[in-house]
Amino acid sequence: MEWNPSLSVGDVRIDDQHKRLFQLLKSLEGTPAGENTAQAYAAVAELERYVREHLRDEEAVMRSFKYKYYAAHCELHREFEEQLEILVARLTTEDHNIILQDIRVFVQNWLVQHISSADLRYKPFLLS
Repeated sequence: MEWNPSLSVGDVRIDDQHKRLFQLLKSLEGTPAGENTAQAYAAVAELERYVREHLRDEEAVMRSFKYKYYAAHCELHREFEEQLEILVARLTTEDHNIILQDIRVFVQNWLVQHISSADLRYKPFLLS
């Protein structure tokens, strides 16, 4: 899946970050760990770093307009980060190709669901 306009929250920076997250996920598809473990680790590290940066930026945007569901939204972010961290830790003990696929699917599914429900919920507040 790729980002599409139906996922726009109305903030150019956040929309661009969401697009970048989808691009990073797509790059994991072409990263076979069995052939180049260092490349796989680098791709996952970049995804993980960018996820954290994006979530902090999104939280700053919500704080700027005093979003009334801010705390609950941030809790969703923390839960996601914890799950991603658990998956990434599995890279050291399990088949890299399987874990890379698990990471990609998990992040993609979470991202689509989170943007289409939780993020779009703040769009009216952002645009008002």
